[in-house]
Amino acid sequence: MALLGQLGTPYNSLGRRGLAGFRNPLRVRDRERGHIHNLVHGRAALEKMNRLCQADHDRSESFGAASLHRPLLLACYTPPVLPPVPPSQAAAPEPWWMRYPSLAAFGEEWEPVSKAAVGAWGAVYALFLLYALFHEGVSLFIDLVFVPIHEGGHLFFSWFGQFLGVAGGTIFQLGVPLAVGLGFAYRREILGTAFGLFCFFENFLSVGVYMADARARALPLLTVGDTDNVIHDWAYLFGKLGMLEQDTAIGRFVRFTGWLGMFAVVGWLAYRGKFFGGKTGVLRKA
Repeated sequence: MALLGQLGTPYNSLGRRGLAGFRNPLRVRDRERGHIHNLVHGRAALEKMNRLCQADHDRSESFGAASLHRPLLLACYTPPVLPPVPPSQAAAPEPWWMRYPSLAAFGEEWEPVSKAAVGAWGAVYALFLLYALFHEGVSLFIDLVFVPIHEGGHLFFSWFGQFLGVAGGTIFQLGVPLAVGLGFAYRREILGTAFGLFCFFENFLSVGVYMADARARALPLLTVGDTDNVIHDWAYLFGKLGMLEQDTAIGRFVRFTGWLGMFAVVGWLAYRGKFFGGKTGVLRKA
């Protein structure tokens, strides 16, 4: 078109032979437009097609030849509408832990473990639950293991103020077995996960007793350091939080949560101990 315009020769006067030696810009532009039409996948390509259409239109207007006027594609590409995917073929939603690479291990299969090992640990937990149900004392023998951990929490968190220093005992008492359980869960080891979580919920029993004693202060207290200024943890904490009158109700709820959690862990371990296939993480008989 530009070349014809420079020569000043009307389109109709050239005829078919007159155009034989020229490369028709409209055809070239049509081929480019068709190529773009097949490749467009977004707004940027759509705008490029519209610019090409407008350029052709402006160029033909400047020619002044009626025979060059023809319909132009100005409203261009519409993405094809795909048929809906059946629910059976739809991709499953991505688990939440897959969004974080550090938590991807929690989506892996559990390590296999023998049924005998699961049964032996289940028997140990069942005997402990019977012992705890019929025990008449305030604390259980396993609580002596967590006393040093509790006191270590006081020492560690004392660097962060008195309130956290007092609460730090319970934070360590619950946090250490929980960290053990989560650590084994990260490694996908069933028995270690059950052990850590069982101890985590078992500590709810002693914490609940300690909470319920906030106003009565009848329990003997252990401390490290100055024995003349012994602080009852939950009398201090509930007093600061304005919840001292609810100490017994909170204590009962915490103990109930501990019992419920321990039975849940044993039930989960029993579930993993059955021969349900590869997803259970248990060795199957040949």
